Amino acid sequence: MITDFKQAYGLQQMPAVTVTNRCERTSYNRATSTVCISPAMISGLARLGDGALVFVVAHELGHHLQNSIPQIVGPMHSRTQRELQADCLAGILLSRNTQLQMNDQDVQEALTAAKRLGDNTYDHFNHHGSGEMRMLAVRSGIRYGRLGQRDNYFPLFCGLQAGGTKNRLGS
Repeated sequence: MITDFKQAYGLQQMPAVTVTNRCERTSYNRATSTVCISPAMISGLARLGDGALVFVVAHELGHHLQNSIPQIVGPMHSRTQRELQADCLAGILLSRNTQLQMNDQDVQEALTAAKRLGDNTYDHFNHHGSGEMRMLAVRSGIRYGRLGQRDNYFPLFCGLQAGGTKNRLGS
């Protein structure tokens, strides 16, 4: 899923990433390049469908990209901006993964998960973005990944501006 990013940023290789469910909470560990999806999260997402689960995995892989390719993060300074960028990157990853072949139902499940996983603790350091913001970020990434079109939200959530060094992902 990360081949496009590797080629776009001229990297010879990306650090390997491990995905596991042997953890207490869902997160990305940058020190070990490990994506952990907790069993409780898997159970909750399973009720929403496969698209919900692959979205959360792709979101955490978005953090792996942010850690592996620092120029992707660019002006994304706040925690909320980085979380929403990981959502947008998840949309790109999911739409470009030929092995997944996400259909419209899978996309809807991913968007539903993004909305339900949003939070309204706007003044908290760990704020991931409201449900609506997260859903718009994922949708923007999916649209870009499928059609190569940047919508109005793409620069805001993905931070991959038109022009300049951050305009490397081709359609």
